[in-house]
Amino acid sequence: MLIFTSGLLTALTATALDDPPPPLAAEQVNKLSRHEINWFDRGATYNWSETAITASDITIGLLIASPLALAIDKNIRSDFGTVGLMYLETMLFAASLPSIGKGSVERIRPYIYNPEAPLEKKLDSDAKRSFFSGHTTMAFATSVFLAKVYTDYYPNSKTKYFIWAGSMAAASFVGYLRYEAGVHYPSDIMVGGSYWECSRLPNPIAAHKTISKHQHSTNIKRKSYNDIIYDTVSFAFGGLVLGSRKLNSFPCTTLTDKNLRRVN
Repeated sequence: MLIFTSGLLTALTATALDDPPPPLAAEQVNKLSRHEINWFDRGATYNWSETAITASDITIGLLIASPLALAIDKNIRSDFGTVGLMYLETMLFAASLPSIGKGSVERIRPYIYNPEAPLEKKLDSDAKRSFFSGHTTMAFATSVFLAKVYTDYYPNSKTKYFIWAGSMAAASFVGYLRYEAGVHYPSDIMVGGSYWECSRLPNPIAAHKTISKHQHSTNIKRKSYNDIIYDTVSFAFGGLVLGSRKLNSFPCTTLTDKNLRRVN
């Protein structure tokens, strides 16, 4: 209940902060230069692909539905109510955290700097919602959730290695597509990927209660709330540091009112 309530509060916070930003004007777009972007992220400004955008949307949709495959197993299916609640909690965090970042930072997307991208896309308010990648966050959250739940039920199964490998490959593919599409910088994707920790947040408490009754899982230990909070905060902080340490000047890659005055 504590985790579910925290997820709801996070979702409410995201709703409050994630107001659509004012769109860019054509003259502001024309004055921008990709050389203002740090060297680590600059390569994304050469990308634009609507095909990659569509492919990433389809892939993330499949990944969000992928935990339903756990119902094939009779042991997991018998606990599907609890596992389903855990997944709902995971999705609350995974959907809300990127919205908080997008509403707070208003970082402009890489395709703004690409002359091949259509102007109408550049003048949309969504063009200022680059940080951080919601698709990547959701992809890693769902993929890790699926693999983690299966591993908790079958810790000695060799199949778990294939599930982990396939899940991580699929989530990474989503991140690649978002980069190839020109809608996210590498740092956006890295920070989004680091938030896979939110998929582990509901698991240690609920999963122990759920699966401890199965003989093959009786050795699983329950983590304390302090351990969970520490893991989550440390991974979130680590992701932010990893995503921002390569930036020469992070504010120069956003377009706040102050930056707009500087451009004009």
